[in-house]
Amino acid sequence: MLRDLDLALALALALALARGIYVDEGRLAKDALVWVQSDEREIERRNLERVGQPGESPTLRHHREWMAEEVPFIAAQRTWERADLVVSGAPEIVSDPRTDIVVAPPQVLCG
Repeated sequence: MLRDLDLALALALALALARGIYVDEGRLAKDALVWVQSDEREIERRNLERVGQPGESPTLRHHREWMAEEVPFIAAQRTWERADLVVSGAPEIVSDPRTDIVVAPPQVLCG
């Protein structure tokens, strides 16, 4: 969720990048919405690496409780359907990030 300081800073900049699905709540005027899609196993691996780090879930239990609400919220929001650009955050796609743009068919989600 955007904090007041984040919002004030974003309004002062010509370009603002914000992460998280909550940036699509309409609090910021935006020229483009980008959805970064990663493999669910990779997302979980990255999330578990951050447990206990400053600003992250303090415990594994807290992380599991958060995700129990986050996953259905993300599924209901379907932000990728409103995105102007969908980008792969999956490391399995072999490419040179300095020179390549990888295009893939959309992921089919149940529900």
